[in-house]
Amino acid sequence: MANNFKVKNFSNSATNTSQALFTASASTTLVKSIIVNCDKATPNATATLKLKKSGGAEELIKRVTVTSQDVSTELLYDVLPLEAGDALYATSSDTDLNFMMSWVENTTAAIGASLNALSDVDTTGVADGDVPTYNSTSGNWEAEAPTGGGGNSFGIIAVAGQSNVAADAGNDTVTFVAAGGMVITTTAGTDTVTFNSKSLDLDDVIIDTAREIDLNLTTLTIVDSTTGDVAEFSSTSSLLYNLSVKDQNSANGAAIKLYEASTNGTNYVQLGVDSTLASNVTFTLPTSNGTSGQVLKTDGSGNLSYITKKHTQVTGKTVATGAWSLVSGFYEASISDAAILSTSIVDVIPDNASASVAATAGVLPRTDSSAGAVKIYATATPASTLTVTLNILDL
Repeated sequence: MANNFKVKNFSNSATNTSQALFTASASTTLVKSIIVNCDKATPNATATLKLKKSGGAEELIKRVTVTSQDVSTELLYDVLPLEAGDALYATSSDTDLNFMMSWVENTTAAIGASLNALSDVDTTGVADGDVPTYNSTSGNWEAEAPTGGGGNSFGIIAVAGQSNVAADAGNDTVTFVAAGGMVITTTAGTDTVTFNSKSLDLDDVIIDTAREIDLNLTTLTIVDSTTGDVAEFSSTSSLLYNLSVKDQNSANGAAIKLYEASTNGTNYVQLGVDSTLASNVTFTLPTSNGTSGQVLKTDGSGNLSYITKKHTQVTGKTVATGAWSLVSGFYEASISDAAILSTSIVDVIPDNASASVAATAGVLPRTDSSAGAVKIYATATPASTLTVTLNILDL
Protein backbone atom coordinates (compact mmCIF):
# COMPACT_ATOMS: atom_id res chain seq x y z
CA MET A 1 0.00 0.00 0.00
CA ALA A 2 1.26 3.48 -0.75
CA ASN A 3 2.98 4.77 2.36
CA ASN A 4 1.75 8.41 2.22
CA PHE A 5 -1.99 7.69 2.38
CA LYS A 6 -3.59 10.20 4.83
CA VAL A 7 -6.98 10.70 6.51
CA LYS A 8 -8.37 13.82 8.16
CA ASN A 9 -11.57 14.43 10.20
CA PHE A 10 -13.19 17.86 10.51
CA SER A 11 -16.28 19.10 12.35
CA ASN A 12 -17.62 22.53 11.50
CA SER A 13 -17.81 25.09 14.30
CA ALA A 14 -20.13 27.56 12.64
CA THR A 15 -23.14 27.46 10.36
CA ASN A 16 -23.28 28.98 6.88
CA THR A 17 -19.66 30.02 7.16
CA SER A 18 -16.91 28.93 4.76
CA GLN A 19 -14.25 27.17 6.79
CA ALA A 20 -10.91 25.77 5.57
CA LEU A 21 -11.05 22.01 5.34
CA PHE A 22 -7.62 21.37 3.77
CA THR A 23 -4.75 23.25 2.10
CA ALA A 24 -2.39 21.25 -0.15
CA SER A 25 1.31 21.68 0.61
CA ALA A 26 2.82 19.01 -1.68
CA SER A 27 3.42 19.72 -5.35
CA THR A 28 1.00 16.90 -6.19
CA THR A 29 -1.96 15.86 -4.05
CA LEU A 30 -4.69 13.40 -5.04
CA VAL A 31 -7.85 13.64 -2.94
CA LYS A 32 -9.58 10.29 -3.14
CA SER A 33 -12.68 10.87 -1.01
CA ILE A 34 -14.48 13.47 1.15
CA ILE A 35 -17.55 12.20 2.98
CA VAL A 36 -19.97 14.03 5.27
CA ASN A 37 -22.39 12.67 7.86
CA CYS A 38 -24.45 13.85 10.83
CA ASP A 39 -25.01 12.26 14.25
CA LYS A 40 -28.39 13.96 14.88
CA ALA A 41 -31.39 11.71 15.06
CA THR A 42 -33.27 13.59 12.32
CA PRO A 43 -30.80 15.82 10.47
CA ASN A 44 -31.72 18.17 7.67
CA ALA A 45 -28.58 20.05 6.77
CA THR A 46 -26.89 21.23 3.56
CA ALA A 47 -23.14 20.69 3.03
CA THR A 48 -21.16 22.49 0.30
CA LEU A 49 -17.59 21.81 -0.89
CA LYS A 50 -15.61 24.48 -2.77
CA LEU A 51 -12.11 24.59 -4.25
CA LYS A 52 -9.99 27.72 -4.20
CA LYS A 53 -7.00 27.47 -6.51
CA SER A 54 -3.64 28.86 -5.47
CA GLY A 55 -4.05 31.50 -8.17
CA GLY A 56 -7.28 32.77 -6.59
CA ALA A 57 -9.96 31.14 -8.80
CA GLU A 58 -12.83 29.53 -6.88
CA GLU A 59 -15.27 26.86 -8.00
CA LEU A 60 -18.08 24.80 -6.49
CA ILE A 61 -17.30 21.10 -6.26
CA LYS A 62 -20.58 19.70 -4.91
CA ARG A 63 -23.57 20.52 -2.69
CA VAL A 64 -25.52 17.78 -0.87
CA THR A 65 -28.35 17.55 1.66
CA VAL A 66 -27.90 15.26 4.69
CA THR A 67 -31.22 13.83 5.91
CA SER A 68 -30.21 10.54 7.58
CA GLN A 69 -28.32 9.94 10.83
CA ASP A 70 -24.80 8.46 10.50
CA VAL A 71 -25.16 7.89 6.77
CA SER A 72 -22.09 9.02 4.83
CA THR A 73 -22.53 11.09 1.66
CA GLU A 74 -19.68 11.53 -0.88
CA LEU A 75 -18.75 15.10 -1.80
CA LEU A 76 -16.47 14.17 -4.74
CA TYR A 77 -17.46 12.97 -8.17
CA ASP A 78 -14.01 11.54 -8.86
CA VAL A 79 -10.43 11.70 -7.62
CA LEU A 80 -9.55 15.39 -7.23
CA PRO A 81 -5.96 16.47 -8.09
CA LEU A 82 -4.57 19.46 -6.17
CA GLU A 83 -1.45 21.53 -6.52
CA ALA A 84 0.52 23.17 -3.72
CA GLY A 85 -1.52 26.10 -2.34
CA ASP A 86 -4.92 24.81 -3.48
CA ALA A 87 -7.46 24.90 -0.61
CA LEU A 88 -10.75 23.11 0.07
CA TYR A 89 -13.50 24.93 1.98
CA ALA A 90 -16.62 23.45 3.57
CA THR A 91 -19.86 25.27 4.40
CA SER A 92 -22.76 23.70 6.31
CA SER A 93 -26.14 24.76 7.64
CA ASP A 94 -25.70 22.75 10.87
CA THR A 95 -22.84 22.53 13.38
CA ASP A 96 -23.35 18.78 13.83
CA LEU A 97 -21.93 17.85 10.39
CA ASN A 98 -18.69 15.87 10.30
CA PHE A 99 -16.29 15.64 7.32
CA MET A 100 -13.70 12.95 6.67
CA MET A 101 -11.13 13.35 3.92
CA SER A 102 -8.60 10.82 2.50
CA TRP A 103 -5.73 11.75 0.16
CA VAL A 104 -2.21 10.95 -0.95
CA GLU A 105 0.49 13.44 -1.67
CA ASN A 106 3.92 13.46 -3.24
CA THR A 107 6.61 16.00 -3.82
CA THR A 108 7.05 14.92 -7.45
CA ALA A 109 4.81 15.39 -10.44
CA ALA A 110 2.12 12.79 -11.10
CA ILE A 111 3.56 12.21 -14.58
CA GLY A 112 6.34 9.63 -14.24
CA ALA A 113 5.55 8.99 -10.56
CA SER A 114 5.63 5.52 -9.06
CA LEU A 115 2.36 3.62 -8.67
CA ASN A 116 3.10 3.72 -4.95
CA ALA A 117 1.85 7.32 -5.00
CA LEU A 118 -1.70 5.98 -5.41
CA SER A 119 -3.55 5.00 -2.27
CA ASP A 120 -5.33 2.02 -3.85
CA VAL A 121 -2.22 0.34 -5.30
CA ASP A 122 -0.51 -2.46 -3.37
CA THR A 123 2.91 -3.41 -4.78
CA THR A 124 3.88 -5.82 -2.02
CA GLY A 125 6.04 -8.66 -3.44
CA VAL A 126 6.12 -7.18 -6.94
CA ALA A 127 8.24 -9.14 -9.46
CA ASP A 128 9.34 -8.73 -13.07
CA GLY A 129 6.47 -9.21 -15.51
CA ASP A 130 3.72 -8.63 -12.91
CA VAL A 131 0.62 -6.68 -13.95
CA PRO A 132 -1.80 -4.72 -11.75
CA THR A 133 -4.98 -6.69 -11.02
CA TYR A 134 -7.99 -5.24 -9.21
CA ASN A 135 -9.06 -7.01 -6.02
CA SER A 136 -12.67 -6.15 -5.24
CA THR A 137 -12.35 -7.52 -1.67
CA SER A 138 -9.52 -5.19 -0.63
CA GLY A 139 -10.45 -2.43 -3.05
CA ASN A 140 -6.85 -2.25 -4.20
CA TRP A 141 -4.86 -2.83 -7.38
CA GLU A 142 -2.38 -5.59 -6.57
CA ALA A 143 0.70 -6.89 -8.40
CA GLU A 144 0.22 -10.37 -9.84
CA ALA A 145 1.85 -12.52 -12.47
CA PRO A 146 -0.21 -12.59 -15.75
CA THR A 147 -2.26 -15.78 -16.06
CA GLY A 148 -2.93 -15.51 -19.84
CA GLY A 149 -6.32 -15.56 -21.42
CA GLY A 150 -8.02 -12.53 -19.98
CA GLY A 151 -10.33 -10.71 -22.36
CA ASN A 152 -10.86 -11.61 -25.98
CA SER A 153 -7.88 -11.13 -28.31
CA PHE A 154 -9.87 -8.77 -30.53
CA GLY A 155 -13.39 -7.48 -30.95
CA ILE A 156 -15.25 -7.77 -34.24
CA ILE A 157 -13.74 -7.50 -37.71
CA ALA A 158 -16.46 -6.40 -40.12
CA VAL A 159 -16.27 -6.69 -43.92
CA ALA A 160 -19.07 -5.23 -46.04
CA GLY A 161 -21.26 -7.95 -47.51
CA GLN A 162 -19.61 -10.69 -45.44
CA SER A 163 -20.19 -12.33 -42.06
CA ASN A 164 -18.48 -10.64 -39.12
CA VAL A 165 -15.39 -12.28 -37.64
CA ALA A 166 -15.68 -12.17 -33.84
CA ALA A 167 -13.26 -13.23 -31.09
CA ASP A 168 -14.67 -16.14 -29.08
CA ALA A 169 -11.92 -16.35 -26.48
CA GLY A 170 -8.75 -14.69 -25.25
CA ASN A 171 -6.59 -16.98 -27.40
CA ASP A 172 -8.72 -16.73 -30.55
CA THR A 173 -6.77 -16.23 -33.78
CA VAL A 174 -7.48 -14.32 -36.99
CA THR A 175 -6.17 -16.21 -40.03
CA PHE A 176 -5.52 -14.42 -43.34
CA VAL A 177 -5.86 -16.75 -46.34
CA ALA A 178 -4.21 -15.78 -49.63
CA ALA A 179 -6.47 -16.15 -52.68
CA GLY A 180 -7.10 -14.54 -56.05
CA GLY A 181 -3.42 -13.94 -56.72
CA MET A 182 -2.90 -12.29 -53.31
CA VAL A 183 0.43 -12.98 -51.63
CA ILE A 184 0.63 -12.44 -47.85
CA THR A 185 3.99 -12.11 -46.09
CA THR A 186 4.78 -11.45 -42.43
CA THR A 187 7.78 -9.91 -40.70
CA ALA A 188 7.88 -10.94 -37.05
CA GLY A 189 10.55 -8.40 -36.06
CA THR A 190 8.39 -5.42 -37.04
CA ASP A 191 4.99 -7.08 -36.51
CA THR A 192 4.14 -6.36 -40.15
CA VAL A 193 1.64 -8.14 -42.42
CA THR A 194 2.05 -7.32 -46.13
CA PHE A 195 -0.61 -7.98 -48.79
CA ASN A 196 0.74 -8.16 -52.34
CA SER A 197 -1.60 -8.68 -55.31
CA LYS A 198 0.90 -8.55 -58.19
CA SER A 199 1.15 -12.34 -58.67
CA LEU A 200 -1.71 -13.80 -60.74
CA ASP A 201 -2.57 -17.42 -61.55
CA LEU A 202 -4.58 -18.71 -64.52
CA ASP A 203 -7.88 -18.64 -62.65
CA ASP A 204 -7.26 -15.58 -60.49
CA VAL A 205 -9.38 -12.97 -62.25
CA ILE A 206 -12.95 -13.32 -63.53
CA ILE A 207 -14.45 -10.23 -65.16
CA ASP A 208 -18.19 -10.52 -64.65
CA THR A 209 -19.13 -6.99 -65.77
CA ALA A 210 -17.61 -4.29 -67.97
CA ARG A 211 -14.21 -3.07 -66.75
CA GLU A 212 -12.01 -0.19 -67.81
CA ILE A 213 -8.28 0.33 -67.37
CA ASP A 214 -7.40 4.03 -67.51
CA LEU A 215 -3.78 4.42 -68.66
CA ASN A 216 -3.92 8.15 -67.81
CA LEU A 217 -1.19 8.97 -70.37
CA THR A 218 1.10 6.27 -68.99
CA THR A 219 2.20 2.90 -70.41
CA LEU A 220 0.98 -0.55 -69.37
CA THR A 221 3.67 -3.22 -69.87
CA ILE A 222 3.12 -6.97 -69.47
CA VAL A 223 6.40 -8.69 -68.62
CA ASP A 224 7.58 -12.29 -68.32
CA SER A 225 10.28 -12.44 -65.65
CA THR A 226 12.21 -15.00 -67.72
CA THR A 227 11.80 -13.91 -71.36
CA GLY A 228 11.20 -10.16 -70.92
CA ASP A 229 8.47 -7.90 -72.28
CA VAL A 230 5.33 -9.57 -73.65
CA ALA A 231 3.16 -6.57 -74.55
CA GLU A 232 3.14 -2.81 -74.18
CA PHE A 233 0.05 -0.60 -74.38
CA SER A 234 -0.14 3.19 -74.43
CA SER A 235 -2.72 5.79 -75.44
CA THR A 236 -1.16 5.98 -78.94
CA SER A 237 0.03 2.44 -79.75
CA SER A 238 0.00 -1.25 -78.84
CA LEU A 239 3.20 -3.28 -79.10
CA LEU A 240 2.92 -7.09 -79.03
CA TYR A 241 5.99 -9.33 -78.92
CA ASN A 242 6.01 -12.70 -80.74
CA LEU A 243 2.38 -12.27 -81.79
CA SER A 244 0.36 -15.36 -82.72
CA VAL A 245 -3.30 -15.25 -83.81
CA LYS A 246 -5.84 -18.08 -83.65
CA ASP A 247 -9.53 -18.13 -84.43
CA GLN A 248 -11.84 -19.00 -81.54
CA ASN A 249 -13.59 -21.48 -83.85
CA SER A 250 -11.13 -24.36 -84.11
CA ALA A 251 -12.35 -25.14 -87.67
CA ASN A 252 -11.36 -21.75 -89.08
CA GLY A 253 -8.01 -20.36 -90.10
CA ALA A 254 -6.90 -17.22 -88.27
CA ALA A 255 -7.59 -13.76 -89.68
CA ILE A 256 -6.84 -10.13 -88.90
CA LYS A 257 -9.44 -7.44 -89.56
CA LEU A 258 -8.37 -3.87 -90.36
CA TYR A 259 -11.31 -1.48 -89.93
CA GLU A 260 -12.04 1.75 -91.74
CA ALA A 261 -12.30 5.03 -89.82
CA SER A 262 -15.01 4.67 -87.19
CA THR A 263 -16.58 7.91 -88.39
CA ASN A 264 -17.22 6.26 -91.77
CA GLY A 265 -18.61 2.91 -90.65
CA THR A 266 -17.61 -0.61 -89.69
CA ASN A 267 -16.27 -2.04 -92.96
CA TYR A 268 -12.90 -3.77 -92.87
CA VAL A 269 -10.20 -5.50 -94.89
CA GLN A 270 -9.53 -9.03 -93.64
CA LEU A 271 -6.25 -10.88 -94.07
CA GLY A 272 -6.52 -14.57 -93.35
CA VAL A 273 -5.19 -18.05 -94.02
CA ASP A 274 -6.85 -21.22 -95.24
CA SER A 275 -8.30 -23.56 -92.65
CA THR A 276 -5.80 -26.25 -93.77
CA LEU A 277 -2.08 -25.75 -94.39
CA ALA A 278 0.31 -28.48 -95.49
CA SER A 279 3.19 -26.91 -93.55
CA ASN A 280 4.36 -23.68 -92.00
CA VAL A 281 4.68 -20.80 -94.45
CA THR A 282 6.83 -17.76 -93.76
CA PHE A 283 6.93 -14.57 -95.82
CA THR A 284 9.76 -12.10 -95.31
CA LEU A 285 8.93 -8.58 -96.48
CA PRO A 286 11.40 -6.40 -98.42
CA THR A 287 13.62 -3.97 -96.51
CA SER A 288 12.50 -0.94 -98.55
CA ASN A 289 9.33 0.60 -99.98
CA GLY A 290 10.24 -0.08 -103.61
CA THR A 291 9.28 2.39 -106.32
CA SER A 292 5.99 3.40 -107.90
CA GLY A 293 4.46 0.68 -110.06
CA GLN A 294 6.63 -2.15 -108.74
CA VAL A 295 5.08 -5.42 -107.62
CA LEU A 296 6.03 -8.06 -105.02
CA LYS A 297 7.80 -11.17 -106.19
CA THR A 298 8.67 -14.30 -104.22
CA ASP A 299 11.80 -16.37 -104.70
CA GLY A 300 9.90 -19.55 -103.83
CA SER A 301 11.38 -19.63 -100.32
CA GLY A 302 9.18 -16.94 -98.82
CA ASN A 303 11.51 -14.01 -99.47
CA LEU A 304 9.60 -11.17 -101.08
CA SER A 305 11.11 -8.36 -103.13
CA TYR A 306 9.89 -5.49 -105.29
CA ILE A 307 10.36 -5.72 -109.05
CA THR A 308 9.36 -3.48 -111.91
CA LYS A 309 6.48 -4.83 -113.98
CA LYS A 310 7.17 -3.75 -117.59
CA HIS A 311 4.60 -3.85 -120.38
CA THR A 312 5.70 -2.85 -123.86
CA GLN A 313 3.51 -2.85 -126.96
CA VAL A 314 5.10 -2.93 -130.44
CA THR A 315 2.79 -2.52 -133.46
CA GLY A 316 3.22 -3.01 -137.20
CA LYS A 317 5.48 -6.04 -137.09
CA THR A 318 5.29 -8.10 -140.32
CA VAL A 319 5.94 -11.76 -141.07
CA ALA A 320 6.50 -12.52 -144.80
CA THR A 321 5.39 -15.79 -146.33
CA GLY A 322 8.99 -16.74 -146.94
CA ALA A 323 9.82 -16.48 -143.22
CA TRP A 324 8.03 -19.71 -142.38
CA SER A 325 9.80 -23.09 -142.15
CA LEU A 326 8.49 -26.54 -141.26
CA VAL A 327 9.74 -27.73 -137.86
CA SER A 328 8.43 -30.92 -136.20
CA GLY A 329 5.16 -30.87 -138.11
CA PHE A 330 4.42 -27.14 -137.56
CA TYR A 331 5.37 -24.04 -139.47
CA GLU A 332 7.58 -21.68 -137.47
CA ALA A 333 8.46 -17.99 -137.97
CA SER A 334 10.60 -15.63 -135.85
CA ILE A 335 9.81 -11.98 -135.07
CA SER A 336 12.69 -9.84 -133.83
CA ASP A 337 12.50 -6.88 -131.43
CA ALA A 338 15.11 -5.43 -129.02
CA ALA A 339 12.49 -5.00 -126.26
CA ILE A 340 12.09 -8.76 -125.88
CA LEU A 341 14.16 -10.23 -123.01
CA SER A 342 14.91 -13.85 -122.26
CA THR A 343 12.36 -13.70 -119.44
CA SER A 344 9.69 -11.80 -121.37
CA ILE A 345 6.21 -13.09 -121.98
CA VAL A 346 5.10 -12.06 -125.48
CA ASP A 347 1.58 -12.14 -126.90
CA VAL A 348 1.45 -11.99 -130.73
CA ILE A 349 -1.87 -10.59 -131.97
CA PRO A 350 -2.68 -10.40 -135.73
CA ASP A 351 -4.02 -7.05 -136.87
CA ASN A 352 -7.57 -6.92 -138.25
CA ALA A 353 -6.37 -6.94 -141.83
CA SER A 354 -4.43 -10.17 -141.22
CA ALA A 355 -6.99 -11.92 -139.03
CA SER A 356 -8.53 -14.02 -141.84
CA VAL A 357 -5.10 -15.02 -143.21
CA ALA A 358 -3.97 -16.11 -139.72
CA ALA A 359 -7.16 -18.07 -139.21
CA THR A 360 -6.79 -19.90 -142.53
CA ALA A 361 -3.19 -20.81 -141.74
CA GLY A 362 -4.12 -21.98 -138.25
CA VAL A 363 -1.72 -19.66 -136.41
CA LEU A 364 -1.39 -21.05 -132.88
CA PRO A 365 -1.54 -19.01 -129.62
CA ARG A 366 1.70 -20.65 -128.50
CA THR A 367 4.87 -18.51 -128.56
CA ASP A 368 8.49 -19.07 -127.49
CA SER A 369 10.52 -16.06 -126.33
CA SER A 370 14.26 -15.58 -126.26
CA ALA A 371 16.44 -12.52 -126.00
CA GLY A 372 15.55 -10.23 -128.92
CA ALA A 373 12.98 -12.49 -130.62
CA VAL A 374 9.74 -14.43 -130.32
CA LYS A 375 8.71 -17.49 -132.37
CA ILE A 376 5.15 -18.09 -133.55
CA TYR A 377 3.62 -21.27 -135.02
CA ALA A 378 0.97 -22.25 -137.60
CA THR A 379 -0.43 -25.44 -139.08
CA ALA A 380 0.05 -24.14 -142.68
CA THR A 381 2.03 -21.45 -144.40
CA PRO A 382 0.04 -18.19 -144.40
CA ALA A 383 -1.06 -17.16 -147.90
CA SER A 384 0.24 -13.62 -147.51
CA THR A 385 2.26 -11.42 -145.18
CA LEU A 386 0.93 -11.13 -141.64
CA THR A 387 0.92 -7.82 -139.76
CA VAL A 388 0.92 -8.32 -135.96
CA THR A 389 1.18 -6.43 -132.66
CA LEU A 390 3.56 -7.60 -129.91
CA ASN A 391 2.49 -7.21 -126.24
CA ILE A 392 5.72 -7.69 -124.24
CA LEU A 393 5.34 -8.31 -120.47
CA ASP A 394 8.41 -8.41 -118.24
CA LEU A 395 8.43 -9.52 -114.59
